[in-house]
Amino acid sequence: MYARNLVLAAAVLALGVLTGARAQADEERDVSFYTSAFEKLATSNAETETADTTHTAATDIERVRTLIGQGQAYVAADKLDEAAPILERAQVIARYARVKVERVAAETRAQAATNDAMAAEKAANDVKSQADQMETRAKDLESKGL
Repeated sequence: MYARNLVLAAAVLALGVLTGARAQADEERDVSFYTSAFEKLATSNAETETADTTHTAATDIERVRTLIGQGQAYVAADKLDEAAPILERAQVIARYARVKVERVAAETRAQAATNDAMAAEKAANDVKSQADQMETRAKDLESKGL
């Protein structure tokens, strides 16, 4: 009975500490936090746009740009509660865009590697064919005593 009460008390204490930590973390998210977060997101979005040579993520990149503008407007108006979900959504879409760009780049590299492997296999088969022809010719010449 004592152990169960002790475990229950520890759980209640841990929940209180976590709730307090979360409240403190939310309080620490002030204007400068959001300003910095949106600036970093804008930089990351620009890097993704530069890497997106095939325009695979163009729509997502534009969506992030729009969300950044909305979020910055909320921050400027000191509406941080509205800025928080905008920031989270923009971060998720930005990461999705980056992953799409990385996927296309990986697929391009894989296709190039496949093409190189196929070309190497063809070259190996050509050389094998030539070697077989030379072996046949050498045996033919040898059978003729040459």
